[in-house]
Order: sequence, then C-alpha cells, then structure tokens
Amino acid sequence: MIPAMAKDLISQLLVKDPDRRMGSTMGASAIKRHPFFHRVNWALLRCTPPPFVPPPLATKTVVADHGCPGTPVEYY
Repeated sequence: MIPAMAKDLISQLLVKDPDRRMGSTMGASAIKRHPFFHRVNWALLRCTPPPFVPPPLATKTVVADHGCPGTPVEYY
C-alpha cells in the first residue's frame, strides 16, 4: 500500500501538462515543500556525503565549451 502523501506527490509529478506539473513553475522548491518531505532537513542532506560514488565512465578529461572560461561546471 502506498501512503496518501506519496500518491499525491507522484500524481502531481506525473501531470502531463507542463504548466500544471509540480516543479515546472517554482522548481525544486515546490517539490521540497510537499508534505511527503516534511521530515527532510534539506540543508543537512546537502552536507551529507553520499554512501557510494561511482567511478567515472571515461578516463579522459571532459572539457565543456560553454563560453565562460574559468567558470566551474556542475555535473548532475
């Protein structure tokens, strides 16, 4: 059985219309404020080291040509 809050979160994330889908207008902050995540301390979570960091897929250095030399690139 899936809890009601989880069902609500999933249904809002799966809305086909991007204008009505949760997170499409206010970004991740709308998702973080959903009652399903009420016990999550987002600041503490951000500081927590991951339990596993996979090795890189390639051994060569990847250079991003984003037009801003010297600007760090964040990979997700």
